Amino acid sequence: MAPAPPYTACNNCHAGHTFCDKERPECGRCRASGKPNCTYPLQKKDSASPAASSAHQVKSSSISTPQVDVSKTIQPRRETMPAEKPAPGSVGTPSASNGKRARSPDSTIESTANNDRAKRPAHGCFDAEREARTPMLLFGHAAKQRQMEEVNFDEGKLDFDGLDPHLGQRLLDMHWKRQHHTYLVVYRPAFTRDMACAGPYFSKTLLNAIYFGAASLAGEFRKDPYDPHTAGWDFRERACELVKDTMEESDITTIQALLLMTDSMFAMGDKKSIKTAWLYAGYAVHMIKTLGLQLDITKRPNGMNLKEEDLEIRRRVFWSAFVIDKLHSMYQGQAPLLPHSQCDVPILFQDDYEELERWIPMTHEISRCPGYRTRSVSTFTHLCKLAVILNEILERFYNPKGAEHEAEASDRAVTSIDKQLNDWARQLPKHLKGREPDWILPSHVMSLGLLSHVARLLLHRPFTRRDHFLPAAWTKGVSRDRCCDFAKKIDDYHKWTYKSLDKIRLPFLNTYALYAAAITTPALPPDEFTMTQRAIERYNSCAALLRQQSTINPATRKARDIVDRLERFLTTPGPRETSTHRAAPAYGDTLLDAVEGSSAGQTSEENITVAPAKRQLSLTDASVSGHLDRAVEEMQDLDLRIFGLSHPGYNPDF
Repeated sequence: MAPAPPYTACNNCHAGHTFCDKERPECGRCRASGKPNCTYPLQKKDSASPAASSAHQVKSSSISTPQVDVSKTIQPRRETMPAEKPAPGSVGTPSASNGKRARSPDSTIESTANNDRAKRPAHGCFDAEREARTPMLLFGHAAKQRQMEEVNFDEGKLDFDGLDPHLGQRLLDMHWKRQHHTYLVVYRPAFTRDMACAGPYFSKTLLNAIYFGAASLAGEFRKDPYDPHTAGWDFRERACELVKDTMEESDITTIQALLLMTDSMFAMGDKKSIKTAWLYAGYAVHMIKTLGLQLDITKRPNGMNLKEEDLEIRRRVFWSAFVIDKLHSMYQGQAPLLPHSQCDVPILFQDDYEELERWIPMTHEISRCPGYRTRSVSTFTHLCKLAVILNEILERFYNPKGAEHEAEASDRAVTSIDKQLNDWARQLPKHLKGREPDWILPSHVMSLGLLSHVARLLLHRPFTRRDHFLPAAWTKGVSRDRCCDFAKKIDDYHKWTYKSLDKIRLPFLNTYALYAAAITTPALPPDEFTMTQRAIERYNSCAALLRQQSTINPATRKARDIVDRLERFLTTPGPRETSTHRAAPAYGDTLLDAVEGSSAGQTSEENITVAPAKRQLSLTDASVSGHLDRAVEEMQDLDLRIFGLSHPGYNPDF
């Protein structure tokens, strides 16, 4: 009797690279997880009887899933000569105007589902089996492509758009170390691969947007050495020129370029850059909706044609746009262009290759960063979840059309969102909570914790001027006390995090957080003079950091000027009683005058004092008189003044 053929793992375990106990008729793993079609591949025999061959054929016909070798799903790049023409199977042709490339057959990740795609029903194109093997496929491809980056650079295959290769590579390295980890806009394996093989996930528009973002962090790329607003000017002009040529057609790389340009221009801080950034953000959102990136493609029949890499890129691009939209809406006091109610894309990123890479900062010695990992994927995942909560805060309390104006509705909204923020904080993994004071954490990890404090501050800030409008649970200054607490946490956060970093340029989120913490406490109606004293102490810390940043970050200078005026406003000695010759201005109006400096019809900045409130308005009185809306508008005006703007009239309608 011939020995039994040596069976390997079942097809399900083999495809997922998991341990298989080889039990029959079903292995233990498939039986426990309820996976169907637990079958074993048969090895061919050299001499088989007709009966055995017939039996093998019958048994083989019952196998619905063929044996898959995952190592063969990642096709190596062919070493082609520079003069060799693209393969006939390439789709499209390169564009001379915007640098778009056509995908070459050997540059794609071959999905194992392609063999039996015709057999799959439309609703099952992303089944559990495919989802299980996707992380392994993407991880393996990312590891391979990271090696190919150096190989392609050494062989001169990378397209740097005419820039010196060493300078271009340096700018790319700066991007991968800083801006990339914040939003994950660009999927690095696809971009660097197509940069060498004329693929669709690379374009010169996107390349120059990356150049501009990286060059804006370095003073050596300024057009005017004394003007920080001209940093990376040549790359900015080149990217803007290429963007104009790509606006007629929605494209993934164009969206990525617009998002990067939006973030980089906004950080410049001048009016022109901010307006252009908001326009680019609107164009990006319009293209996202045109391509349907805000929809979960796995639930739709056309998702069958997508490879694992395509799905990963779609998700990353959408959520990058979502996060950037919420942050910039928060900065400018604008309604979000991409509300969460119109989206159903899951927060799921399958390629975690970059998660455990060692983080190497741009400006500090490696010895000062003892082995911290980038944690970029987990950071971005929780950033997206926090952005969803921030979207609700902006929609409910900072959108003039949808803000809550009733006491009970406001109470329910605040309680619900506060619970969401607490749940989000509890779900944070240990490595994102930042409890090691001797470590220099990556800026994107620090910004995550900082944004959570800012979100809580923004949640309670609209009610600091009108606690009496809320139910009894909020009548004792709950929102006011919490705002003071979160402002203190923001200040302490920067004291701890940046105590050893003297000349590092902070992300713009840090600048906004410091600014928000600084203006929040004096914006509260002072019941006692001791509160003003605490505000002065907070100013001394926040203002010092803002002044330090203003020497290296142009976007912080307006915030520094405002905080300086407010500090003088708080520290100016004067009588606590108002003049008998004129009506006392409201505290918020006096504060805004201090922000603007001195204005006609008001006392000079040196004579400004704070007048105590004469009476408390009822909810009805506030609604009729407009004081309820004014309380929110005052804080939004303060937000806008950080950019030198007075109203959001430049917001395009998309």
